[in-house]
Amino acid sequence: MAVITPLSAVLTAGTTQATFVGRTVMTTEPTGSNVINMQSNGWGLGVNVPNRLKVIPVGGTTENVTFDMRMWGWNKLATTNHYVPTFLVHVSCTNGTIPVAALGAGAMAVDTLLLVAGTSNVDVLHSPANNTPAYAIVKVQGCQYVDFDWDMTGAVNGNALVAPVDGT
Repeated sequence: MAVITPLSAVLTAGTTQATFVGRTVMTTEPTGSNVINMQSNGWGLGVNVPNRLKVIPVGGTTENVTFDMRMWGWNKLATTNHYVPTFLVHVSCTNGTIPVAALGAGAMAVDTLLLVAGTSNVDVLHSPANNTPAYAIVKVQGCQYVDFDWDMTGAVNGNALVAPVDGT
């Protein structure tokens, strides 16, 4: 039986990040408004975390503007204080005309997704291209942290709505 969880915004305000930021092994815990700790946000129970996330990208104020979004997972090494990134998915997003008022004036759900990389980590890619919300069901591969990264070249701002799909 699936656990139903409401959608949450990744960011409190949309990002204007111009290009992707590289990910390398770190000696500090992943943090930031673009990072979700799968255990401490109420989705995980102990060492169990959700297997998949439903992700609805959200863009700025203009229809048919495109931007790109990547998702990374992070795990801590058991023997040292190092966090290792795992690439999950890269999608190209095209704004639709569906307002997402909860994310601020002008925020619009994406209606078209193009899978650029990470095919094996996407269970569902719903890309209607008809002004209804597009979404992806992304496998998070047992990662404790999920990190969202944007390339907003040509777009005003970006965000995403997320929820675990299959509970814990």
